Amino acid sequence: MNLKDLKSMDMTVEQFRKGQWKRGLPLSVFGVIVYFVLRLFGCEPKDYNGVCRYFEIGKGSWGLEFGWFFICGRNASNAIKNHEVGHGVQNAVCGGFRMLLCFFASALRFWYRRIFKIKTPYGAWWYEGNASQLGDEFIEKRGDKNEQTDDP
Repeated sequence: MNLKDLKSMDMTVEQFRKGQWKRGLPLSVFGVIVYFVLRLFGCEPKDYNGVCRYFEIGKGSWGLEFGWFFICGRNASNAIKNHEVGHGVQNAVCGGFRMLLCFFASALRFWYRRIFKIKTPYGAWWYEGNASQLGDEFIEKRGDKNEQTDDP
């Protein structure tokens, strides 16, 4: 499937998780290394709506997806967390090394926008807009409504 054409999927949470280790293997393996380092430094993962694990690190409203889990700032909204889940959906469905390329391009774009104070909408790049849409829809359809993660 073409990453640019990815639309809302009728994917279950189980398919989401399995997809991370099939199609999404390159980014997920990179994520294993990051996960190990975070755990080594005493960071504890949380569960996001029964879909995937995540870590809250530092201040701010930011996020970074690693396939089967994500990292975000302590001030990250559910919209940001959903956005990172959307990148996880992209990885589970399309995966491959192109997701690693998009991962690094997205991170560079984030810092470029922050350093040069670019004010265009973050979702203006199709890859980011698609992640927000997919994440919102996936959490709406598949997330565990009993688990809320925005507790103080």
